[in-house]
Amino acid sequence: MVFYAADGFTTYVKRRIDALDRTNYACTYTMFEGNSMGQTIRSVVYDIKIVPSSDEGSIVRIHSVYHSKVGVEIKEEEIRVVKDKAMETFRATEAYLIQSPDACT
Repeated sequence: MVFYAADGFTTYVKRRIDALDRTNYACTYTMFEGNSMGQTIRSVVYDIKIVPSSDEGSIVRIHSVYHSKVGVEIKEEEIRVVKDKAMETFRATEAYLIQSPDACT
């Protein structure tokens, strides 16, 4: 999986799974280190839940909480860039899974 720093490709990122609920299709994980986090973000906590939709598909709900480094204010533009890149990754994963429905069985 490739993540992007503001100036190009990320060389590494560290994540920790904090909670995994396979029964309810939910996961909480923390991204806590990597050059894509820049000089302002200390960590990002993601809560992800997949729920059924009325059209036999699924809805993915993602809630993220950004923690800044001490004495640093995170600008909305920085959050937007990180969210946009995360959505690119999500859409690529979604497209792959739609084309390869047996990939996770």
